[in-house]
Amino acid sequence: MKLRTRNRIVTGALLLLVVLVVVGALLNVVPARAADTVTLPPRSVPLGMATDHARERYWVLESASGRLRLTAIAADGTVEGDLVSNDTLTNAQALAYVGGQAYVGDVGGVRARVTIYRVTEPWPGTDILRAVAYPLAYPDGRHDAAAIMVDGRHRLYVITTGSGAGIYRAPESLDAGEPNTLERIADAPAGVTDATVLRDGRFVVRTQAAVVALDGETFAPIGEAAIGVTSGASR
Repeated sequence: MKLRTRNRIVTGALLLLVVLVVVGALLNVVPARAADTVTLPPRSVPLGMATDHARERYWVLESASGRLRLTAIAADGTVEGDLVSNDTLTNAQALAYVGGQAYVGDVGGVRARVTIYRVTEPWPGTDILRAVAYPLAYPDGRHDAAAIMVDGRHRLYVITTGSGAGIYRAPESLDAGEPNTLERIADAPAGVTDATVLRDGRFVVRTQAAVVALDGETFAPIGEAAIGVTSGASR
């Protein structure tokens, strides 16, 4: 599967879809299908990409700061429109989509607290007043992160990077008003930039060099494959 933007930049978000094909072969999992070439709008380099399987649509997060904006793209690469909210992002780095809910991870930058925004049944070409914001607090100081995961029960996870990288899980019941304390549940591979949850409950994380599958209960590595693709401009 080959993905490219009009400016021919291969990003981590797009590479995750390529990686899932590798993982599918490695673990005998059928990955999400896409056209051979998906052409994305040239406005910016995508930071996150997630699949709405029910509507055969991709959602793309294009901006780390400013108003929350998601772009809907059909499987053939047709831009269907944007969803925009009045929420202001600080350093958004990740996007997940589960069961009709889009989750925007404003988790980038070294800080003690982050926010994940939930948009219910996003639709192209609409404006919303506010998404539901879940403030999350690390239990052990300040961290940087570039990936989130949401499992089939809509449980939220943040994966940090840098020294002492870890997987942090949010409480099962979340308060939209007060900071929810995250729980560190496992170490994470170094340099995780993307992550997703497979339909069978297994977790997949991507680094610059490899994609690693994790057990959905123990978070122990159960498979790994080298990517063999370098991010950056392609000419």
